[in-house]
Amino acid sequence: MLSAVHRRTAPVWGRLATRACAAFLLALGGPSCTRDVGLLNMTDAGTTADRPAVDQNVPSDAGAGGGGGSAATNSLCASGRVHFPDASGTCAGTLAARSHRYALCSCGDWSPGADVYTDASSSNPAITAGPVPAAVGVNGKLAASADLSIRGSVYASGAAGISANGRLDVGKTLRSAGPVTVTAPGVATVVGDAFIGGDTMGSLRVSGTLHLAPSATMGLATTAPTTTREVVSVPDPCDCTAPFDVGAIIAATATVNDNAAKGLDPNRLITPGGSVSLDIGCGTYFLNSIDSAAPVNLNIHGRALLAIAGGVTLSGGMTIIFDPGAELDLLIGGAVTSYGPYPVGAYTAAALRIWIAGAAPLTFNGHPVIGGIFEAPLSNVSAPSGMEVYGSILASSFAFGDLVLVHYDQAVLSSGLPCGDPPLDPVP
Repeated sequence: MLSAVHRRTAPVWGRLATRACAAFLLALGGPSCTRDVGLLNMTDAGTTADRPAVDQNVPSDAGAGGGGGSAATNSLCASGRVHFPDASGTCAGTLAARSHRYALCSCGDWSPGADVYTDASSSNPAITAGPVPAAVGVNGKLAASADLSIRGSVYASGAAGISANGRLDVGKTLRSAGPVTVTAPGVATVVGDAFIGGDTMGSLRVSGTLHLAPSATMGLATTAPTTTREVVSVPDPCDCTAPFDVGAIIAATATVNDNAAKGLDPNRLITPGGSVSLDIGCGTYFLNSIDSAAPVNLNIHGRALLAIAGGVTLSGGMTIIFDPGAELDLLIGGAVTSYGPYPVGAYTAAALRIWIAGAAPLTFNGHPVIGGIFEAPLSNVSAPSGMEVYGSILASSFAFGDLVLVHYDQAVLSSGLPCGDPPLDPVP
């Protein structure tokens, strides 16, 4: 499970991986996806033929709500691809891979006021090889008033470009559609090339080639071994179009699900009165909401979908643990709010795809450790006391009040493999 060990001091890149391992002390292996699974493979969820089909390859005791029973006897657990009805037949894992090539991706301007550090890890080293950079993308202007240490590339597609008054360390490539302004005592360093569509001002040190717009002014404090004049354009790095109608899938799952077969009450996690541990096998399940003052543990034994009509409020955390090969698509119709330094999500982040319907906010209080692939293109994500992330987050915007560490799970790039889709390349 996720650990609630947190760090308040800014680490250097060389120590991030070591500290990440110490944070979790886990012996869990990553998901090894060897079979396809169909989830809500239909245009009309109301008919029996349209009910979801989920992988049979699960343990014989894979039930929901502790009910037990063999998922292999469930007629819904048939082989097929993971996809949603309005996603053009695209595998859910492939959708996640396409949207999550960045550790953090902001669908609008971003003004980080607290230190942010990114690096890369993998919850499934068997299907990835070597370190993958942990990039940051901004569909707009990046205006940092704190230190950013990005072990990967930084893309900002806004005409206003990038501004920084602290340290901006870019471990790979910097791409800015507009000017780059570094205000003293800030310093920006770029290990690779820099592509800048406007003027440069302040201390900008580029180790590779500086690609500068033909009419742009190169500031006196800008240094690079080679400078090339050319037109620079930076497309939006974050794909913020909803890959499917999350709300419609939740509504369909409210009436077509495996709750009855597995004995799962849709109100089971509303003020449960104590800690709860649910075993979830292959299938599609529905909850009205989650509101728990005590810890919630979900043990995922197969490939499953869990739709939540309302919000998720956690005062004791929620840990999600996967059997090898298991996956969970978690669809949430309301706000997500957690309190206290308690874990939320899964360390095997690529196995947990979290899809947020609408613009309800995600708020993580108390500097928690969170894990998962969070797809929330209309939502603001805030961490007033900072947090540690395993996985990646795509959101409308971010608001961090203290140090945020993001350990990008490179296994997400291979999430489409079960559907025959090749792994995606990391951000250059």
